[in-house]
This record gives sequence, structure tokens and C-alpha cells, in this order.
Amino acid sequence: MNIFTRLFGSKTNLNNQAQGINAANVDVATAVIPENLFVESAAPESPNATAEPKTLVNDFLDQDYVHAGARDGFNFHSNEILESRKKEIKSRFSLVIDQAIQDKRQSRLQIENLCVELAGISDEMEDKLSNTIREMDHTLETLRQQKELASMDEGWVMSCLRKYHTGFAQGMRDYVESESLFGSTKIL
Repeated sequence: MNIFTRLFGSKTNLNNQAQGINAANVDVATAVIPENLFVESAAPESPNATAEPKTLVNDFLDQDYVHAGARDGFNFHSNEILESRKKEIKSRFSLVIDQAIQDKRQSRLQIENLCVELAGISDEMEDKLSNTIREMDHTLETLRQQKELASMDEGWVMSCLRKYHTGFAQGMRDYVESESLFGSTKIL
């Protein structure tokens, strides 16, 4: 037992040490941290706090069509490929619009059912739901119009097509420049 006391100390000594450590932790926890340690005094903001919610249509429109066009223009440098890819973009846009319309219809049906369930209970809630249904109808009409405009090479999809075309032309220029550069240095 004497060996343990020499190695670890007595119980009272251990208790005193533990109390000293607890007191030190309390001092650290209540210590005031000087503000000059920080670069910014404002709390960080969440990046998603101000961002609008992503939708299928927004995701489609936000794709990097310039880069995709440049890659295809450099690799394929053919008008047939350009026109084929532009048709593909329009068809994918129509599919995305169809999916968005289907999602909006489903949401509208749920709100209409909720409106029926709340009938007679809360006039205020019925009015709010009616406003939401009207807004959804407006959104559905806009989506239908954009689908029709896409078939005529107009509307929202045109920004994607222009970006792709611009990228494709840049890719073709890059290809021609690289070929002329490497072609002029080739030994016959």
C-alpha cells in the first residue's frame, strides 16, 4: 500500500488536485475573450439563408451550357452536332417543364384537399389557400407558355441555347487555332 501512496499520492491529495482542476476549468469557462482576436465582429451568415429554393427548372437553366458547348465544339466541330445538341437541350427542357407541371398539379391538388378539409373552420386559412391556388394556377400557365415557346425557339430555353451556341463557336475557334498552330509546326 505504501508503494501506491508514493506513486499516486494519498486520497486527500488527489481530491485537492481534482478541486484545483475544476476551479481552473471554471476560470477558463468564465474568462472574457478579447474581441481583437477576431477579424470580423459579425456572426457568419448561412449561405442558404438568402438563396431562393432550387427547382427543377432553375437547375436546368443554371447549368454551364457555355462550357458544354465549348467542349463539344472543340471535340466534334460539326454543324450537325451543334443542331443535334440544341434539339437535345430543347427536348430536355420540355421534359423538365412537364415534370415541374406535374409537381405543381400534385401540390395544387393537396392544397385543394386541405381547403375542403378546412371549409367552415377558418375563413382566413381558406382565403390564404385560395390565394396559393391562384398563384399556382399562374405558375402552371407560365410553365405551359414556356413549353410552347420552347418549341418555337423562344422563351427561357433560348438563354441556354444561346450560351451553348456561343460555347460551341468558341470551341470550334479553339480547335481551328490549335490545328493551325500544330499544323504549322509539323515536319513534312
